[in-house]
Amino acid sequence: MGRHTSLFGKDAMRLNREASDPEPQGLPDRAEKSESSQLGTRWGRAALWSTAAAVALRGGPILCSIIIARMLGKEEFGALSIIHRTVIFFGSLAGMGLGLTATKYIAQHRWSNPLRAGKILTLILFASVSFSLLMSLTLYAFSSELAGPLLKADRLAPLVRLSCPILLLVTLSGILAGCLAGFEAFDTLAIIGAYDFTTSVTSTCLLTTLWGLEGALIALALTAMGTCTLSGVLLLYVCRHHGVPLDLTGMWEESPILYRFALPAAVSSFLYGFAQWLPQTFLVKHIDGFSEVAIFAAADQVRMVITFIPTIVASASLPILASAIGQKDFLLLSRTFLMNLAFNAGLGLGICVPVMVYGSTILGLYGHGFAAHGVVMRLMGIVGFFGALASVFGSTIASRDNMWWGALFNFIWASSVCVASAALAPKWGSEGIATAYAGAYVLHIMLQGLYLANRSNFA
Repeated sequence: MGRHTSLFGKDAMRLNREASDPEPQGLPDRAEKSESSQLGTRWGRAALWSTAAAVALRGGPILCSIIIARMLGKEEFGALSIIHRTVIFFGSLAGMGLGLTATKYIAQHRWSNPLRAGKILTLILFASVSFSLLMSLTLYAFSSELAGPLLKADRLAPLVRLSCPILLLVTLSGILAGCLAGFEAFDTLAIIGAYDFTTSVTSTCLLTTLWGLEGALIALALTAMGTCTLSGVLLLYVCRHHGVPLDLTGMWEESPILYRFALPAAVSSFLYGFAQWLPQTFLVKHIDGFSEVAIFAAADQVRMVITFIPTIVASASLPILASAIGQKDFLLLSRTFLMNLAFNAGLGLGICVPVMVYGSTILGLYGHGFAAHGVVMRLMGIVGFFGALASVFGSTIASRDNMWWGALFNFIWASSVCVASAALAPKWGSEGIATAYAGAYVLHIMLQGLYLANRSNFA
C-alpha cells in the first residue's frame, strides 16, 4: 500500500513539486511562484464575484425582513418567519443535496470530460424538478396538519399552501446556482443576485402595503419565479459557452452519483433544515409565541450576514478543491484550504465584532420591541463566526467525497441543537435557542477540525 499524504503535511508539497517540475534548480521556484499567482488570481476572482452575489442575494431578504417587520409588527413577522422556515425545511428535502453535487462534479469534469459533465448536469436537473414538485405537493397536502397541531395556528394553513410555489421555485433556483458555481460562473451569479435584490425589495414594499402578510408571500413567489427563470436561461448560455451538452439518454449512466454523493449531502441538508425549523416550533409554544419567533428570526437574519459571504466563498473554493482532487494536486488543495480558512476567519471576525457590540441597535431596525433583546443578537454573532469557519471544513470534506463523514458531523450538530433547544426554550425563549446554537457550533468545529487534522487519505 502506498504512502498517504496529509492535508497539512510538507510531503504533499515536496512530492507535488518533484512530480511536476523536472527542470533544473532555480526554475522550480519561479514556477511555484507562478502557480501561487495563478491560484491567487483564480481564488480571488471566485471570492470577489461570489461575494458580490452573496451581498445581493442576502441583502435583499434582510432588507425585506426589516420592511415587513416594521409594516406588520412583531407578531405577524413571527408568523411569516415560521412559514418561511417551514418552506426552507421542506426545501432541504426537495433539494436532495443536488446543488452541492452539481458544483462538485461539474467542476471536476467540465474540462477533462465535458460529455460526462453534461450527463451529470442533465441528471441533476431532472432529479431537481422531480423532487421539488414532490415536496411542494407534500407541503400542500399536509398544510392543515402543520399549521394546526404543530404550529398551534390554524389560521396559517392557507398561507402555508400559498407558500408551496415558493418552495418549488426557491429550491430550483438554489440548484441552478450550484450548477453555475460548478462552471465558476460567479460573475453570472452576481447578475442574478442583483436582479433578485431589486425585484424582492420592490415587490415586497408594494405588495405588503396592499395585502399584508399574504402580499409578502406573493412578493416572495414572484421574485423566486423571476430568479429561477433567469438562472435557467443563463445556465443554458454557460453550458454552450463551455461546450457541455445536455444528454437525456445518457444521464442514467451517472446515477451512482445520486447515492454516493447526493444522498449524504441530502442527509446533511435535511439535518440542517430540521435543526433550523424544530427549535422555532418550540418557541411557538412559548408564552410569547410568535413574538419570540420574530426576535430569533431577526437575529438569525443578521447571523446569516456573518456566515453567508464566507459560506459563498467556501462554496466558490469547492470547484478549485474538487479540481485539485481530480488532478491529485495536493499542494493546490492545501494552499486553497489555508487561504480559504484565513479569509473566512478574518471576514467572520470583522463582521461578528460590530454585530456583538451594536446588537441592540441592529435589532432595533426591525421595529418596536426588538432592541431590548440584544443578548440574542450577541449570541447569534458568536454562532455566525463559528459557522463561517465550519463552511471551510465542510467544503474540504465535500471536495474529498467524504460526504458520509460530513453527514455524521451534521447529525451530531443537529441533535445537539434540538436537544439543547428543547431544554432551554421553555424557560429562556429566544435566548435559550441562541445559546443552544452557540454550543452546538463550538462542538461542530472541534469535530471537523480533529477529523481533517488526522485524515491522511486523499482518495
